[in-house]
Amino acid sequence: MISSSSENYALSADGTHLGTVTYDPFLPEPGTTVTFQQWSLPAGLQFDATSGYTSSSFQLDEHIRDWFFFTQAGILAMDFDNGPIKFWDATQDGKTIYPIYCCTWKDGMVLAFSSQAHPRLAIGDLNTGAVLIWDLVTDAKIQTVQVAQPSDPAWPGLYWFFPNSDGEHLVTIRNDAITETWDVKTGKKLLTMPGPNIVDRSNIYFSSDGKLLVISDCGGTSVVRDAATGAEIRRFSNRACSNGAGFSADDKLMVLSSPNTKIWNLETGQEVLALPAQGWEPQFTPDGKCLVTYLEGEELTYTTVDVYLDQLNDLAALAKTRVTRSLTTAEYQQYLHVDVCPAEP
Repeated sequence: MISSSSENYALSADGTHLGTVTYDPFLPEPGTTVTFQQWSLPAGLQFDATSGYTSSSFQLDEHIRDWFFFTQAGILAMDFDNGPIKFWDATQDGKTIYPIYCCTWKDGMVLAFSSQAHPRLAIGDLNTGAVLIWDLVTDAKIQTVQVAQPSDPAWPGLYWFFPNSDGEHLVTIRNDAITETWDVKTGKKLLTMPGPNIVDRSNIYFSSDGKLLVISDCGGTSVVRDAATGAEIRRFSNRACSNGAGFSADDKLMVLSSPNTKIWNLETGQEVLALPAQGWEPQFTPDGKCLVTYLEGEELTYTTVDVYLDQLNDLAALAKTRVTRSLTTAEYQQYLHVDVCPAEP
């Protein structure tokens, strides 16, 4: 467990360490100190403590306007009124990356990010309904996608947008709940599909390979669709707003967070594991054996980043190191979701 005053964390690509970003107050203000912290995760099953702690920080100047943190990529982006957007890598002690020269802040600007493997920035203008796609490696514009028109009856028409991990496709949710996908190279619309039941605080997530699309809303519904055809594959129900979704590296497992955190088998639609916690922005480690999520403290005064084992055999092995007696059949059924106690070796 890691405690901090922010709600931002990032898991390194190899799963060996965590980066956290802390700042107080929550909203960007001149003079705010932004601190990057690095935590090494222990190997094996004993996840009681972290080690190898390092820290770096800087202060915001009077030109700060807004910031965005992309948990899956570990990138902090900030808008300024006197220069280009700036980026920091939370998994590398806050290293400054992507020295681009686009785009000076303006009212209505919203950012989304693809991935560190294919770094592209989507810059939405809520005033015009246009989304600019910028290549962060070549520092060049790729496309401007007009996803909504100010003349639309439902204007303001653009609610949210998100590029997939390779930045080749864009998915958008409009304020009238229409959900569409777009080809970044051509700027053309590909699909129109049913959107969330409740637009406010709805979310969009792509699977690791970009083939699956999850649309979640605050009505407690998360729908998994084929990103190429729009066909519904699975539908899951939670009790409230989704706080994040994550996929295992092989895209066979999906985790959904709301008032509880559950892991689902996408092939069967069956629940694999339920965690007694309201996590946010869950991520699987690359080997698929652990789940990382953060938990907000009361009144937003602190945040903890927790690591859970999600393999039943690992849970059983860890339990054996911490109990002084064998679990009963009822306890195996309740805590490990197995019907019969495994035979002793």
